[in-house]
Amino acid sequence: MNFRSILILLLSFSSNLFSAYPTAEDLFKNTGNQEVAGNQIILKFQVEESDEKKANNEFEGDLSNKDAIKTEIPEALSLEKHDKLGTKYLTWTFSLRKENKIELFQAVYSDSLMKNPHLELVNYLGDYHSKIRDENNLERSLFYAIISSLVLNDSRGMVEFLTKHEPSFLSNNMLLNREKIKQLEKYKSFLAEKKDKSLPTPLPASEEDSSNKKKQMDEMMNMSMYQKNNQVSLQRLEGNFFWMVNLPNFKAYYKNENRDLYKVDFNSETDNITTVMGNYMLFDGIHQLPKRILFKTANGRNFIIRILELKHVSQSTDLSKLNDQYKKIIDNKERSSSRVNYREQYGPYFFVK
Repeated sequence: MNFRSILILLLSFSSNLFSAYPTAEDLFKNTGNQEVAGNQIILKFQVEESDEKKANNEFEGDLSNKDAIKTEIPEALSLEKHDKLGTKYLTWTFSLRKENKIELFQAVYSDSLMKNPHLELVNYLGDYHSKIRDENNLERSLFYAIISSLVLNDSRGMVEFLTKHEPSFLSNNMLLNREKIKQLEKYKSFLAEKKDKSLPTPLPASEEDSSNKKKQMDEMMNMSMYQKNNQVSLQRLEGNFFWMVNLPNFKAYYKNENRDLYKVDFNSETDNITTVMGNYMLFDGIHQLPKRILFKTANGRNFIIRILELKHVSQSTDLSKLNDQYKKIIDNKERSSSRVNYREQYGPYFFVK
């Protein structure tokens, strides 16, 4: 048996083990969703600020297991205390054409038609996950991390967010069982030497030696790829089972039966942010997303994100050039003070920039 075969068996074994007991990063990979298809993803969604009553009414049918996590729809601040954000419509276009770097083009519209006359703002990110790492706006960083997991099936966003904001978080790389890696390297060297015809042919192993090597091999195969940790546990809450990522400032709940993300809480001494996913549905016949997402900002404002469209396509648009084209459209429009001061006027603009 060559090293490639051993590695395949090892990964297969590890995969079965993870399906029984995942790490936090395994859950962030959104394994319940189908793999990304093509090299471009188009996501369209609506963002509406909501009061408590409307949020309760809209999510009431979705959150049938809400009580299992003792979750109430977050209370919004009275809308008289601040200017309510007008409903916005966004197109996020992800490009996967560059290896290890995901680009993003964002366009914000004031109308559901999403046509040029209603275009308000555009933005281009050359490295989406670096933005999550470097972003100082906590709400935006967390929202982007959640979208990375849900839309891209990519754990890097959550890893970047937690590495910066949750010191106790341990990534898969940090949890790697170094002893197992060491034993695999030894076995790889052993196989290479055995295959090298320039080396002297080793004497036939005794039955006892063969038995010992088999025992060592079995022990190596049975070793976990990752060290045990208490970041993830299976919790039974009011009759429902959830995989819970439990860190001092961060908690995420995943449904046991399908690993769908249900809820994310970030609670520090200064910031409390809650995100609740509604029911999941297929948008292109293959890939799923929550139909609605409730996002509560640190200052208590509620936003309902309604997913309008999700497409995976094979084309590869140059998003940087696309951004330049759309900027010209905005530059040619009359500059209104409300658009120029948009972020200052409405506060948390977590879904763009």
